[in-house]
Amino acid sequence: MQARRTLLWTLLAVQLLCVAGYSKFATTSDGNSYYVETSMAFSWYEALSACASLKMTLLTVDSYSKRMQVDALRLSANAQVWIGGHDLKSSRSFEWISNGKSFDYRNWYSGEPNSKEENCVEMTFPALGWNDVRCSKFRGYICEETPAAKEKNQEIKKLKEELARKAVLLDERAKKVQQLEREKKEIEETKAMDSKGLVEAMNRGKNSINEQLSRLLNVALNQTALISSHKEMLMSLKRGQDEIREYAKRLGSEALIAQSTVTARMSESLAKIDGKLKGLFDNVTSIQEMSSNRNTTNRYYYIYF
Repeated sequence: MQARRTLLWTLLAVQLLCVAGYSKFATTSDGNSYYVETSMAFSWYEALSACASLKMTLLTVDSYSKRMQVDALRLSANAQVWIGGHDLKSSRSFEWISNGKSFDYRNWYSGEPNSKEENCVEMTFPALGWNDVRCSKFRGYICEETPAAKEKNQEIKKLKEELARKAVLLDERAKKVQQLEREKKEIEETKAMDSKGLVEAMNRGKNSINEQLSRLLNVALNQTALISSHKEMLMSLKRGQDEIREYAKRLGSEALIAQSTVTARMSESLAKIDGKLKGLFDNVTSIQEMSSNRNTTNRYYYIYF
């Protein structure tokens, strides 16, 4: 008995070495992970123990789709591997070691199972058919994740995916933060430049306003001087106007006096002329009378003679 235990532990150690050096993991399209050992041979119990050491269990093929997934592993022809089917109670009612359920799906070779002493199930490639075999026979094996481990691994996978997604989001967020920092820095630089430009523009505007005010002040001073000059000129013109008016008054008085004198003189002259004309008129009248008297005398003379 002790020798058998020693042999089992030796075989297990060898099997673990083989796992480390020659076996392989595989993942099918449905995301299930498998561990395939075909380079060394072990009993069904040793294979079950090896799977357990990997936190896995012997393969369960409980549906045609599962069979096709296993077929995708592409094992070499004539490969013989242990799977998780067994009849350890020798009741000829086989069940799966992973969940304790009886077979619903079967893929026995013709005439199998055929012996009460053959309580473990092997699967051969490429037909993937089943055969009941003594559990002490040596075969390769295929491990798969236990339901609990599979669920746990799925949770871990989802968690990793979520962490990866969050990492991507964090990376994007970090990039956005960096972008915002750059934009903030650019805005601050722009604001500083704008503030500097605004101050310079304000200074230029202030200087321009001061210059304009200075010019306006000069213009105002010039206008004030001009207005003062105009006022003086107007006052001078007013004084001149007053003088002219006064002079005109004086001239008017003198003109009236002169006019009176001239009128008087003209009246005297006209009187004299009128007198002379009257005298002349009297002379003319006298002459006419004299001429008339002469003509009368002559007529009387002619008549007389």
